[in-house]
Amino acid sequence: MARRRVKKRTHVGANNGPTNSVPANNAASRSPRSMVIRIGAGEVGPSVSQLVKDVRHMMEPGTASRLKERRSNRLRDYTTMAGPLGVSHLLLFSRSTSGNTNLRLAITPR
Repeated sequence: MARRRVKKRTHVGANNGPTNSVPANNAASRSPRSMVIRIGAGEVGPSVSQLVKDVRHMMEPGTASRLKERRSNRLRDYTTMAGPLGVSHLLLFSRSTSGNTNLRLAITPR
């Protein structure tokens, strides 16, 4: 009788083996994250849209820079998604009927 083949997997231990790396710093995992949002996405005008784009670029490492807003999105939609995504701050840009640009800063509970 022939001997039974012994499988030699080289790829199993590569990802699942014990690691000697240092655990991530707790302060780095709790760094602030933000969303910059236009309220009334179609009605604010191109100047506010450019301002939102510039603020996102300025706050780049911890913000959602390619966030897509729709007219149907409400503030409640963003606040419900802030928890699972780890977002700590919301910056809300809007324009009043008189033409003034408003910035509201909201802090979500951790």
